[in-house]
Amino acid sequence: MTVSLIRLAFDSGWSHGDPGDGRLRFDSPHIAKASCICINARCAQETLLDQLVPTWGIGDVLAIERATMDRNRTVAWIIGPITHGGSYFRIPVKVRSVSGSFAAHDELVLHHHLSETETDTPPQQVASPIAFKTTPPPLPPTAPMTTVSFQPLELMAPMALTNGTPAKAAQNQPPALPVAPLAPMALTNTAAQPPRASDDALRAEVDALHGIIAELLNDKTEVYAVETNQ
Repeated sequence: MTVSLIRLAFDSGWSHGDPGDGRLRFDSPHIAKASCICINARCAQETLLDQLVPTWGIGDVLAIERATMDRNRTVAWIIGPITHGGSYFRIPVKVRSVSGSFAAHDELVLHHHLSETETDTPPQQVASPIAFKTTPPPLPPTAPMTTVSFQPLELMAPMALTNGTPAKAAQNQPPALPVAPLAPMALTNTAAQPPRASDDALRAEVDALHGIIAELLNDKTEVYAVETNQ
């Protein structure tokens, strides 16, 4: 919606400064490359603009066209704060489009439009964060437990050796009987069973042997081998 309409005259200069009473000037001879518009503090009808121009803001649109030929038209955005130069206003702009041209002393009409509330491209939607599952994968199936049994070996009674050769069995002695087979070995957890009495006795013998060895190591008696001639 148009909120203001100002009548001005075009000044063909392009320097920064006051364009003159009731005049407008671009800061470049090529309007498409202009970066600033200078407007006198009074319009062509001698109306002060001190209460109007300072209310314009960044993003507002300025449409400047010839009063009798609107095909000569320039549209620009306000891109920075407006500066009051005492007798004129300096407005930073970005030229959006240029149609036709202006000549010195042309009567112009400046239309001010509020900044657009909607942009050309909709705001990008922020994707929600992805929730990662932390549940560990299932364990692989374990192999079934199997019990292993060993076939016992039949042990025969040892034969007596005479001079390195097996001795003949006496006639009156009964033949040697085979030893009874061993029972199958059961795979049990021996760590959970309490120690047997025979283990305690064996452990006591080992401790006694350790004591004897320690005494022998601590004995400082020197032993000599004496050779004799016989």
